[in-house]
Amino acid sequence: MISTRIPNAFLVLCLVVASLAAYEAPAAAQTSNALFVAAPSLSRSLRRAVPEVLAWESQLVDGRAYTRAARGQGLDAARGPALRRFGPRQGADVIIVAGASTRGHTRLLHLSYYHGQTGEELRAGTYRLRGQKIQRTVHAAIARDLQNAVNLSRQGSRSARAPMVADRQPVDDDAATAEAVAEVATDRGRADEDQAMAGEGENGEENEEGAEAESGPSAVHEAWEWSFDLTAGFGFGQRASTVPMEGGDAHFSSSPFPAVHAAFDVWLRPQAESSLRVGFGTRYYTSVGLQTADLLEDGTTRTVDTRAQNLSLGFKLNFPFTDGPRAVRMDVEAGWSFRMLDSEFQLSMPTYTLSGLYGRSGLLFPIGDESPFALGLAAELGYINSVSEEVAVAGAVSGGVRVGIEVQVRYDIIADLDVSIAYRGSHVFLPSERGGAMSDVERFGVVRVTYRP
Repeated sequence: MISTRIPNAFLVLCLVVASLAAYEAPAAAQTSNALFVAAPSLSRSLRRAVPEVLAWESQLVDGRAYTRAARGQGLDAARGPALRRFGPRQGADVIIVAGASTRGHTRLLHLSYYHGQTGEELRAGTYRLRGQKIQRTVHAAIARDLQNAVNLSRQGSRSARAPMVADRQPVDDDAATAEAVAEVATDRGRADEDQAMAGEGENGEENEEGAEAESGPSAVHEAWEWSFDLTAGFGFGQRASTVPMEGGDAHFSSSPFPAVHAAFDVWLRPQAESSLRVGFGTRYYTSVGLQTADLLEDGTTRTVDTRAQNLSLGFKLNFPFTDGPRAVRMDVEAGWSFRMLDSEFQLSMPTYTLSGLYGRSGLLFPIGDESPFALGLAAELGYINSVSEEVAVAGAVSGGVRVGIEVQVRYDIIADLDVSIAYRGSHVFLPSERGGAMSDVERFGVVRVTYRP
């Protein structure tokens, strides 16, 4: 009886030990160290998802010291100067810089793999995503690219740089599909690697042509990337104006009225992972159901349907004012604006259209490192170049100055969607030949939602 139980107990013990060994095998296989760096274009959800994927394949190095060192020297942590200067001090085999962009309605994740001891780029990969999550096929492709980058890093060959396929698209979550995608990418990567190796001389030194090829940007990041913002809002407005006329000043003042706001911006990035954006945008405000009590010459009043509108068309430049993922961003804008006051019938004071050049500059301040809130402040300055004929004659006015300010508090619901409360006020002064000045004051306060795919 005793001789039978001992082997059974021993067998159970062996099975337990084998199970523990199998469970610990993935952790033991993580013999490489990787440093993850997020480019400004990477969304908040991907800043969490990408490191989770990399942690399955490599031991992640704490990147806070690297980020502080780069910021201390005024360098972008996701750029070459910081990677080459401070990257080699982090004890990583590979440094992975992650950025994101959109191409139409397609979301793209860009990963660049750098040598942990030199900061030189080894590989680059672009992966198509569904939403803000990383699918299993993309996970498998990233794992393959990371392992290849680790191998290249350990070979110590600076010339073995092999950009990956620029438009990889895992079709589904089937393991066979993932393997096929990875194999195609690897084969193309090997071909690019062989071509890069051809740039070296017989003694292993890079010739002039090979060195030039390495110093240029990889094919993955050459094309300009475009995106758009779409905004819709609802709130209130208020309009007041004064026109100096021959019989005395004519006044118009409304009580608060319902207002609608809409905006559309188209953006271009010089590179997929770039934090700089240039674009063109429109911004529109209009009253809804505004009615005006007009005082007639006989002392009676009548109610007239009126509309107050504002339209701006401008070229824009958006860039980080400071370094880091939660950077203060600056907007610079210049263009042409229109402000209109129209009515169904002729008012005692002439209706009008004012238009002219304007400039706008603003800052968006994130509140805290993890908070979804941000505070925005913008100032406007312009010149009224054109005044509609009727009010120009009645008020003896021509050109004038426009000044304005906008304040907003923004809350990021998800990476692609935010809601904000914004207040905008603008004042126009048009000197009159009769003395005094024509003034036009508009105010809008709206709650608006912006979609940023």
